[in-house]
Amino acid sequence: LLEELSLHEGSLRIDVSGPTEGDKLYVVSASPTCPELSKKAEKERELDSINPQMLKVTLQDKKKSRRDEKRQREQDEKPFKVRVVSPPPETMLEGVYKFHPRTHNGDKVEVDGSKYVVSRVQFLYSYRQGRYRLDEKVLEVQKQTRYDVNQQLNSLLPHENKKKA
Repeated sequence: LLEELSLHEGSLRIDVSGPTEGDKLYVVSASPTCPELSKKAEKERELDSINPQMLKVTLQDKKKSRRDEKRQREQDEKPFKVRVVSPPPETMLEGVYKFHPRTHNGDKVEVDGSKYVVSRVQFLYSYRQGRYRLDEKVLEVQKQTRYDVNQQLNSLLPHENKKKA
């Protein structure tokens, strides 16, 4: 393409500008003559230049990272279902609830005026259209009072890590 347009290969320049996240502007420029460069400037130009293959790989990586960010956003925005696991039997609370996407074991949550402690977080996926897709997120919780009783009972039991006398 450069030869067809009578542009010198050594004058090819690609500038990228734009915000850290989001769309970028790529400006490609070239000249019909090769610019005269000193040896120092020539070395710097070699370090700054990107070959077309490298540019293609860079653009593919950007596309993949945008796709990954979109999937992460979808996962973060999906609400939780809440299942009470103690005392048995297990019961699923009605509806779905919006909690912080990084909710994990030991976190205290309040649902419909009752206080609970998260004992487990489940992410349920199904394989559709060539990849795994998140179907639902489930928090398994214990009532706060039950959790406190379990902690007190566990503190009375001897720990396996301690040496027996």
